[in-house]
Amino acid sequence: MRYLLRAYIRTRTYKIETFAQYLLKTPAAKGKMSDVEYGYAQRCQALIEKHLTTSVVQNLPERLGRLDEDDMIVKPDLDQAVFTRARKNCPPIRLPDGETLEMMQGDIHMLRYRSIRRLLRDGDVRLQ
Repeated sequence: MRYLLRAYIRTRTYKIETFAQYLLKTPAAKGKMSDVEYGYAQRCQALIEKHLTTSVVQNLPERLGRLDEDDMIVKPDLDQAVFTRARKNCPPIRLPDGETLEMMQGDIHMLRYRSIRRLLRDGDVRLQ
């Protein structure tokens, strides 16, 4: 059990560090973090900005030195494949190729996160 808990915490910490700027700028993502995680993301982002500013940005022209432009923010890949298990019979979902898929309770599928995001939010499926 300790191994699983540590693995979960490592994964969660990795995601907060990787997507800190995105998490801090997206209201929906802020709501999914605890106060401790939110504080960690703020401190992590502050350290990253300080490091980049002192090592790189100060040597660039002013027009290139912005770290908060939309194309500079690392965002999660919603088309990443994930394994899901249906917790109950789910309504049909539309796949990127136009086909529909009905997931029955206990079914395991590998799908794009974007396709099952709503089902995951509603608790109909869980990630494996």
